[in-house]
Amino acid sequence: MRDNPQAKAELVFIRINGTAIMPIEVKAGKTGTLKSMHSFIERSGFDKAIRFHDGLISLDALKTIKEEKEYRLLNLPLFVAQDVDAYWNHYFNS
Repeated sequence: MRDNPQAKAELVFIRINGTAIMPIEVKAGKTGTLKSMHSFIERSGFDKAIRFHDGLISLDALKTIKEEKEYRLLNLPLFVAQDVDAYWNHYFNS
């Protein structure tokens, strides 16, 4: 995914729900960089993504670092992972 093969960044999951393709990144803590997500958004053109983390539910409007592409990031606590489709539909399809 990255131009530099030595760089460490990866997108952990891609989930498909009907016609929706959900890029998903999992973070161990409440904070962390989104380098791999930003790289994926820049290359794919998607404008919605999910991050599972140790924090609360929130919806952020972000821009990628390099190309400043706008996208919306739905932050979800790890314990709601089984309900990801319902959260996606609620926040992005309503």
